[in-house]
Amino acid sequence: MQKICLENGIQSMEYKIKISEIFVEQITEVLNYMDITLNELNASNKIRKKLMESFNRIKRFPKSYPQIGKKDRFNRSYRKIIIYNYVILYTIIEEDKTVFISNMYYHRRDYLN
Repeated sequence: MQKICLENGIQSMEYKIKISEIFVEQITEVLNYMDITLNELNASNKIRKKLMESFNRIKRFPKSYPQIGKKDRFNRSYRKIIIYNYVILYTIIEEDKTVFISNMYYHRRDYLN
């Protein structure tokens, strides 16, 4: 259900977030590596917290993160969220007010190709 929100006197519509299976696998792998292999619960919890903050932000303001020079197969521009050493790519589907979270990459990886 879409909600109408008032923030700073500006009316905005809340978008739905849809997450790809690939993203779920990628974030699970990163967090498990931090939790289990490195035993760094604080670091993984910081990523979880930033991830939730970013998702809450794009629900209200999906265009608040920068576009990158890449488009999906439907010709929608990707945008990126940077959380510490990771880049999260997403697109906006305006027709049904949805943000589609597609992938997560280590920041030094070439995510544009």
